[in-house]
Amino acid sequence: EQVLTLNPAWTDVPRAENFAQLALHISATLPGGARQDNGTETGEGGNKSNLAGAKVLIVDDDIRNIYSLTSVLETYDIEVLHAERGRDGIALLEQVPDVDAALSDIMMPEMDGYETMRQIRNEPAIAHIPLISVTAKAMKGDRQK
Repeated sequence: EQVLTLNPAWTDVPRAENFAQLALHISATLPGGARQDNGTETGEGGNKSNLAGAKVLIVDDDIRNIYSLTSVLETYDIEVLHAERGRDGIALLEQVPDVDAALSDIMMPEMDGYETMRQIRNEPAIAHIPLISVTAKAMKGDRQK
């Protein structure tokens, strides 16, 4: 609930069924919407040019998830940063001023994704960064959180 009230620009995006859909959701969160299209097709309905040059932070405690997401995002010419803990992700956002979006796991030790996102929204210098939850939590009540 706090995430909704702390970020009035919050919008619900549909579940991504494949990596091309995830790329489209990321593109839609970038400032100004999707980046300019120069016609470079990816073959899965996405467009590499929409995301080329974007910088995305992945916050996840499971290195396998970081590796998988990084592998896919790099095919869209996205620069990927990563942190394995919420606190480290927040620190990285504060140190690197031009991050376009952040993907955060929900189930992490020490500071879960909900708390990580709350703290990001409470920091004026980084509160504007679009946040996307990446999680295996798929129960009805989880989406409302």
